[in-house]
Amino acid sequence: MNPAHVMPSLRRMVVQLLTELEFARGNSEREECIQLLMVLVRSAESWVRPYVGDIFRTILPRIDDGSPQLASKILDTVAALARVGGSDLVPHLDKLLASITQALGDQSSTPKRMSALKALNNCASHCGLVISPYSEYPQLFPILADLVKNESPEMSLEAMRTIGALGAIDPHRYKDAESKVGSAGSGAGGIGATAGDTSDKAAPSSKKGAKRGKRGRHTGPPPNVMTVFSSEEPRETLVGDIAIDAYGKQFSDDMYYIRVSIEALLQILNDPTEAPIHQQAVQALNAMFGPLQNNCAPYLGRIVPAVLRAMEMAPPGQADFYVENLGRLVCMSRQLIRPFLEKMFDLFDPDAHASDRLQSSLVGLIEVLAEALSGDLGSHISTVLPFLVSVIDRDTSEMRQVTDRTLHALRILSPSLEGHLFLVMPRLLSLLDLATTPINVTESTLACISSIVSAVNCNSFASRMVLKLVELLQCSPTPQFQTAVVDVFCTLMEQLQDEFTLFMPMISLTMKSRGIFNHEKYDDCTRLLFSGRLIPKDTLRVLPLLSGDAIRANTRLGLTSSESRPKPNVDATAIRRAWTVGQSMSKGEWAGWLNGLTSDLVRQSPSAALRACSGLASKHPKLCKELFNAAFVSCWTELPGQYQQEIVSSLQEVASKPDVPPDVLQTILGLAGYMERDEKQIQIDLKLLGDYAER
Repeated sequence: MNPAHVMPSLRRMVVQLLTELEFARGNSEREECIQLLMVLVRSAESWVRPYVGDIFRTILPRIDDGSPQLASKILDTVAALARVGGSDLVPHLDKLLASITQALGDQSSTPKRMSALKALNNCASHCGLVISPYSEYPQLFPILADLVKNESPEMSLEAMRTIGALGAIDPHRYKDAESKVGSAGSGAGGIGATAGDTSDKAAPSSKKGAKRGKRGRHTGPPPNVMTVFSSEEPRETLVGDIAIDAYGKQFSDDMYYIRVSIEALLQILNDPTEAPIHQQAVQALNAMFGPLQNNCAPYLGRIVPAVLRAMEMAPPGQADFYVENLGRLVCMSRQLIRPFLEKMFDLFDPDAHASDRLQSSLVGLIEVLAEALSGDLGSHISTVLPFLVSVIDRDTSEMRQVTDRTLHALRILSPSLEGHLFLVMPRLLSLLDLATTPINVTESTLACISSIVSAVNCNSFASRMVLKLVELLQCSPTPQFQTAVVDVFCTLMEQLQDEFTLFMPMISLTMKSRGIFNHEKYDDCTRLLFSGRLIPKDTLRVLPLLSGDAIRANTRLGLTSSESRPKPNVDATAIRRAWTVGQSMSKGEWAGWLNGLTSDLVRQSPSAALRACSGLASKHPKLCKELFNAAFVSCWTELPGQYQQEIVSSLQEVASKPDVPPDVLQTILGLAGYMERDEKQIQIDLKLLGDYAER
């Protein structure tokens, strides 16, 4: 037989089984995959040889993690792999031997111990694993001797075969290894020692391992003497609202206001003591990105980690808020967010238990990530899909709303599912059951299957899909539901072309039994198929639900793009009311006056970045202090000359009062110095400023 006709199907079967084994949710699914792998290896030994290493690397970590039944089947597969491709297993023998030794000492499962004996026998016979196991694991020989003496005849015979395959070790060398292990810790050589004990305490006895350790002590290329003493660019900080790298620049342009606003908000997000207002700071950042968008791109590398840290510090019930706002940030940033996604994908842990609301928010984040990256999730698709599958498996609610949202996400991801259908399609077909699934979720599943079929090659699942759809058509409750099922048949027909004719008699018979004698779309597709003119239609684009919510929210708040949004006018009357002071004020009233003036300046600022902080600034005095200078200058340039004179007179009057607190006076002096550096000198006599500073 020509291998060229077999190898593609064999490779596809191996990839399918390894994918299902890696992402299986229960031991029963893993046992089925391992059983099929063992049958495949035993049935096609010569043809499966190129894939022995990949198969072994996938199953090795699962020997110690599963149930005894699963471990027994994995060890049987290891025995078969050792016989087929012994040399491919040699680099992994150290870890394998530790797992086999632990399995031999497991008194709770006889089949597991028998499988471990067979695996050890085959490794000794086909991988050259002789004599050295006795030196590295001195407790191995007492275990084998005990099996020969005290177990059943079958196991005793297998143990004798294994001893013969391992060969004989010099008694003096064996005693020396046993004494070394015994001196490392009491009980290390006992029969009941665990794999962790054996691997930790026997490693020093291996000279080969010690040499590897010496060689691996210094890894990587030698240091470059030209860069050893060069430090990374210092992180930008603010000194009196002026960035260190901004001296000598103009402080009244939009980019500087963006910098000041983002820095002030990041200080809040990075401060654990400010946790109660982290949500408002995140909302302000999102409000800022609405009109400014690309102008905020240079700060994404600090904004995304800051939001993730704030989410870690937040109570568990608030995590969904941060996830939703991350999604809105992705919607507005799109491709600009790509370099900062690694930590974001860590959120999709399939083993983590989360509330339905948080799961729905995470699914929404996946949707906008796929949309922003144009479906190109790359290697992250293997992180996203197990999470989505786990959401479907764990959703036991009556309405299955989270499942419905997950199906919508899978429709968006459908072009990226090539090679991962073995993980997704069985779950989708299991949802096509009206007895256990709400009808709206079943309809969403039909739409999801239709999107996947039109986007990727689903030939390997064609028969399973048709049988399940025929069964669903037989019990369809409404004519609209019948139409939805037949529409999926039409999509399958477009993709399978002539191969679909095998299923047409069964489908036609089922349609007639349900009283469907004429279906316009199905009849048209059938006619075009037999005339050779049936052409697959393009996949319909599915938009993320969160992107529509973000657009509607921005429109409602007036946060449109800066190019299409006119520059807001400064309400000078509102600011005049804020700078007016009373005759006699206490220290608390002075602080309230300054905070009120700053809040109005931020609220009326022509800078969209500063205005986005107005809601939080009105409640947070520290943020008011950070934004005062920038907000004052941004409004100053828009005020008429009369109002500029009035506000200067008011500030001079405040500074001249004997009962003004030092912090208010210091703020006015800082403002004068700030404006002088920006060549907008405030019209207060320098002598008076000197007198104020002396106070």
